[in-house]
Amino acid sequence: MPVSAVFPAPGAAGDGGGQMAVFVVEGGRARLRRITVADRNGEEAWITAGLRAGERVIQYPGDAVSDGIRVRARTVPTAR
Repeated sequence: MPVSAVFPAPGAAGDGGGQMAVFVVEGGRARLRRITVADRNGEEAWITAGLRAGERVIQYPGDAVSDGIRVRARTVPTAR
C-alpha cells in the first residue's frame, strides 16, 4: 500500500503507540479504519490487519477528509 495513505490513528497518544489508520472508500463515503502496519519505507507500507485485498484507500487525505464524508473515487495513473 502507498505510505501516503497511512497516518497515525486519531486520538492516539504521542506517536500513537504504533496505531495507524487509513480512510477506505465504502459506498461513496470515507470510512476511518485502524490498521496494523508490519513495516514501511519511504514508498510502501505493509499492512497485516485491518484491510481486505482490493479495498480502495484515500492517498494524501487532507484535513477536509473525515469519517463519513462523501467522496468520489478517482483513478490516478501510475508511472511506467
